[in-house]
Amino acid sequence: MATWSRMDIVCHALESYTARGYTTYAAKTPEERVPYCGANPISDMWSREAVRLLATSFRTAVADGDDVDARGAMALAATFAGMGFGNAGVHVPHACAYPIAGMVRDFRPDALRVSPAAGVTPAMLHYYFSSRDALVTQLIEERFMPLRSEIGQIFVAHGDDPVTAFTLLIETLAAMAEKNAWFAPLWMQEIIGEMPVLRQHMHARFGDEKYHKMLETVRRWQREGKLNPALSPELLFTTLISLVLVPFSRTHTDPRLQSVDRKMIVSHALALTGRGIGG
Repeated sequence: MATWSRMDIVCHALESYTARGYTTYAAKTPEERVPYCGANPISDMWSREAVRLLATSFRTAVADGDDVDARGAMALAATFAGMGFGNAGVHVPHACAYPIAGMVRDFRPDALRVSPAAGVTPAMLHYYFSSRDALVTQLIEERFMPLRSEIGQIFVAHGDDPVTAFTLLIETLAAMAEKNAWFAPLWMQEIIGEMPVLRQHMHARFGDEKYHKMLETVRRWQREGKLNPALSPELLFTTLISLVLVPFSRTHTDPRLQSVDRKMIVSHALALTGRGIGG
């Protein structure tokens, strides 16, 4: 649950508690009454209880979205605050919010963009992932860490054989892209997009240590005469990954490439890296 959604609970509780009192309105018969009747002892009770729960759980729920007790207290506070303003009514904050919201037509919260593609409701997405960072962290853990580990093992097992290592790298990436249709387009977005979210998270988590180790391994292979010395170590991995994932991403959008499959992409990449484009 994001901070802004918790602040919404605070505002609802305080707004109903500070609403115009019900005794200041002219008395009306039941059929003449509107849903909002002004602040009253019952709505005040719900509002105070909501504020009490907020005071003990707000900070904890923001700091640790996995704290079930804090999130439960926030959910209960939201219910109580809703019961309060549902009777007492709202005033200045909502009066200001309506025209402002009417001027903002293009904003879409992350959940409203992601949830339709995932086949779930925004509420369900927020229930399991309190923020976009939490969703990205889970994506890295479940999808990218196993791949990162598998690729790392390839270069450990074949530390003296770059041809075998890079061949297995190409085959592993192709298998991943074939199994998961989202993988290649996501990688393309990370490479050419202005907001490389995954790369930023991976860098914050692991730094550049492994990247520099791989560069040194490539340079060692070049010194040992096992790899073309004209190759740029800084560009080698990006080039090989592109040879596999760019064609995979294009097969989803270009009708002319519908017949291209994993075997063809791997064969093409290995031919290009092994023999170049000469005859």
